[in-house]
Amino acid sequence: MNTLPHEILAKRNALKKQRVILHVDLDCFYAQVEHRRLDIPHSEPLCVQQWQSLIAVNYAARARGVRRFHTAEEAKKICPEVRLVHVATFVEGEMVPRYREGEEGSLKVSQRTHKVSLESYRNASKEIFGVFKTFSNLDVERAGIDEAYLDVTEEVHRRIFESPNVWPGELDEEGPVSTWSDDLGRLAGETGDEPTTTSRGYPDLAINLAAHLSKEIRAAVLKETKFTCSSGISPNKTVSKLCSPLNKPNGQAVLRSSQVLKFMATVEVTSIRGLGGKFGRSIGTAFESSQPPATMDDHHEPTASETQTSDPPTAPPAPPPLKCGDLWKYSKEELEQRIGDPAAAIWLHNIVRGICNDDLREVSIPKSMMAAKSIPAPFARTRDDVAGWIGILSAELYVRITDEYELRARWPKTMTVHVRSVGSSSDFTRTTPVPPRTPNFSAESLRDKVTELVLGGVSKPSLPSHHITLSVSQFISEERGSAPITRFFAPSVAGQKRDAPHPVSSPPAKRIAGDDFHEPGNHLETENGIDHAGWIVCGECGERVESWTREEHTDFHFAMALYREDQQARALPNIPKPLTKGRGAGARNGNGGSGSKRVAEPQNAITTFFKPGNK
Repeated sequence: MNTLPHEILAKRNALKKQRVILHVDLDCFYAQVEHRRLDIPHSEPLCVQQWQSLIAVNYAARARGVRRFHTAEEAKKICPEVRLVHVATFVEGEMVPRYREGEEGSLKVSQRTHKVSLESYRNASKEIFGVFKTFSNLDVERAGIDEAYLDVTEEVHRRIFESPNVWPGELDEEGPVSTWSDDLGRLAGETGDEPTTTSRGYPDLAINLAAHLSKEIRAAVLKETKFTCSSGISPNKTVSKLCSPLNKPNGQAVLRSSQVLKFMATVEVTSIRGLGGKFGRSIGTAFESSQPPATMDDHHEPTASETQTSDPPTAPPAPPPLKCGDLWKYSKEELEQRIGDPAAAIWLHNIVRGICNDDLREVSIPKSMMAAKSIPAPFARTRDDVAGWIGILSAELYVRITDEYELRARWPKTMTVHVRSVGSSSDFTRTTPVPPRTPNFSAESLRDKVTELVLGGVSKPSLPSHHITLSVSQFISEERGSAPITRFFAPSVAGQKRDAPHPVSSPPAKRIAGDDFHEPGNHLETENGIDHAGWIVCGECGERVESWTREEHTDFHFAMALYREDQQARALPNIPKPLTKGRGAGARNGNGGSGSKRVAEPQNAITTFFKPGNK
């Protein structure tokens, strides 16, 4: 290896302080999963539906005017040739989720008789994160079922440090030259008439190499899974997430360090993660008063002709959206005075300038899993109705238990059943050991055990019932290849696997944070109804979740409250109230849902969003 001058080594060592983060986002992920499953071209308009709501609209359908807020019926009117695919569902008598193909099949799917399964999307997500894990020197944070942050700093620095004297101009005082070609992606924040083709310095070299690495990662995802994705490349998480949608689909956007401030000037404040809910609205309200007060010169007495007009007075125009650059004129002290929280003021002062030092979050292993159903009217009115829903939930929970064993060699010890009935002042709750992991363990045997527990005793739940939850907890780990823990497990048959309705690639050996999401409920409040992306804000936890996931998000809060009550009654250690994190719905693996986009601090108010001393 060549010997580098001391000055170059000093600059390279200084470079270690600069991070490089990718935000990778799958393009219309749920639709891509269905395109691959059905083997149909992406040029064919396709929407994925849950009940009558659309949860994904591919780009071909968008080009014809279909949007996420349309119903399935409206989508068909707007684009008669659109292909509507209902997500797979569980139904009584079937132990695996199944697609109900074609329009006739979709019409037979009813919220009263079916339970949504998102396993095909979770399995596809595992494939994608498995591809990420094939790259060395990457830290991965799962931001949702279809998005991730990748810290590529270590790999970028390795490529610089192990390649001395190969970068043009490296020995010059201005530093190495980076070349920006179209295939590296759109350069965000560049406003000049002449496109930037070259730049100087180590910070730009790091971003340039990250753009090359991003291309490699996206190409690997496409090769291994047939899914396209887009990415944003910048020095931190916040800015990379803002950049990733700029060159969709199947593209990437790059933001050089020198252009961060220019880029942030025109970014709407509410588009920053953490500023979209109540906290963002509070910021908007706090700075609406920054407009100069009206004076007498602004007052206008209407003339006689104006008072006689039949036209109603026009409403004043809505104020323009608050941009990050609009807040630059305020010092930290002025921000604190307006929003009343020192920590929030410092964070806001930095974030509107694109300053973010957030680290990638560690993987969290779920402590519990659950399957839950809010049963719509006329509810479960007979014992057979209750038994039918127990069968459906048992099938779903069986899938999750066996998946967890395949991934982490863990088996739950305790199972809890909650049934809430209409008009009843108390809930029916029972706890029992989970059946051991034996060749006889199946969805059917789990169903039979729960049915006997709920309906076979002297005490039974009141009818009609409107909510049923099955949960498992207290997982015990078992080393691969070792003898079973005889206290809790029986020997398993080598190679025995459950039948899967749709084969997928083997999941990665280790899952990454935020694996699940859920279907949220009625206590959710909307921000001007449902926005263009189909998001709503949960009034209980402050999480932004996708509108189509309302039902199970409510199930999540309901079931976790029951679980806590049961723990307290049994004097067991109480679990902390969960905090949601990130884009999307989810709460079953540890968070209690069926598949979530990550977990974040609640955004209920300025005073609760930030706590003194938080970094």
